Amino acid sequence: ESCADTCAVFVASGDDGSDGKQVSFPASVPLCVACGGTNTRGAAWSGSGGGFSKLYLKPAHQVGAQLTTQRMRGVPDVCAVSTPDYQIRCQGKKTWVGGTSAAAPLWAAFAACLNASGGGRKRAMGAFLYSNPGGFTDVVSGNNGDYRTAPGWDPVTGLGAPSWSRLVAAWVGPPP
Repeated sequence: ESCADTCAVFVASGDDGSDGKQVSFPASVPLCVACGGTNTRGAAWSGSGGGFSKLYLKPAHQVGAQLTTQRMRGVPDVCAVSTPDYQIRCQGKKTWVGGTSAAAPLWAAFAACLNASGGGRKRAMGAFLYSNPGGFTDVVSGNNGDYRTAPGWDPVTGLGAPSWSRLVAAWVGPPP
């Protein structure tokens, strides 16, 4: 087994929106799960990095998910709230943080919970996410500069915002 078959690396899609030139590295790497952003009202976060790689072809799990004829890797794959709504304590003081760098560890923690609940099942995270579009709430308002949200996958919010309970149900599935 390769790591691509059994683990996932969640990365931020970037916090500077899109200028249409190039997507962030390592978000453009097909083995990574790139995490974009929304605001707390369920619209796209304008800073959500996204677009299409100039280096990497789209992976097999993205084929059919994009509304475009684009041959290249699309970013992001998924999204989560990225406005500065996460309260942390740093050097004894409370502060608020956000960005797609907050969305990525949220997704990584969720994936760890999935792996713990999956009854020993191992599967590629990217393929799992793309094969379960019902596990997402489509984000259809907002943009990141060059791209607007659209029904289905888009280069602003990917597959959409997670429905954690539906993704858990799809991961665990019926008993073997």
